[in-house]
Amino acid sequence: GLMVVEGLARNFRVQQRDQVKFTSEQVQLRSLVQAVELWLSQAKVLDRRSEIPLNDWLQRHAQNVVKVPLRYAVNSNPLVSATKAEAEGTLQRLEQLLHIFYDLQRSP
Repeated sequence: GLMVVEGLARNFRVQQRDQVKFTSEQVQLRSLVQAVELWLSQAKVLDRRSEIPLNDWLQRHAQNVVKVPLRYAVNSNPLVSATKAEAEGTLQRLEQLLHIFYDLQRSP
């Protein structure tokens, strides 16, 4: 999921740099992707009593030889309060993105 958001954000930046005209749907998608990317880049978790970037934490857990269920990992390494305060809005944006992707898959 993280790589999808990063890839979409990178593509939108390239298209914007190339002065591509976006449809209203693309503008909405770009806005959602940018907001999620910003939150992900600023989010932090508490790991062994120190704050670390969520991106680093996710990558470290993805590379672990011993896989830990994500729910357990998240519960044992809580988000810092500033990150947690914005999490609900970010989850709503992610749900909107998922709905858009689902609708795109269903359209002929």
